[in-house]
Amino acid sequence: MRNDEVCTALTLGKREDLEEGHSHPEGVGAVTLRFSEKAVVFSSDELTRQLGKLVWEQPAGEVWRLKAMVCVGKARERWIFQGVHELFEGEQYGSWDVDKPVVSSFIFIGKNLNRDLLLEHLNESLI
Repeated sequence: MRNDEVCTALTLGKREDLEEGHSHPEGVGAVTLRFSEKAVVFSSDELTRQLGKLVWEQPAGEVWRLKAMVCVGKARERWIFQGVHELFEGEQYGSWDVDKPVVSSFIFIGKNLNRDLLLEHLNESLI
């Protein structure tokens, strides 16, 4: 299941409801990626490796912040990842309820973020 069909994305643009005078440098924004199919499960080791590449090597732009809630492994463990600049960590946070849909979500905040490259790296982490 390594394709765009299982993922929806949103790139945030300029918000008109912010205070007058509030602005960001050019290229600064956020990308949100959501994986919502039942078969979308991530490998914790590979996801950690791919997030490390995105944060340290920056092939998809400068990642300043990241947050994620992710379905990991066949046991449907819920993991939370968070990062600031070059530091990030992940830890298990319970399991997904069997009766509820699994939605793995990522948000990246930074400069010159490339949605397609972010998605490509995350797809490398799918089981």
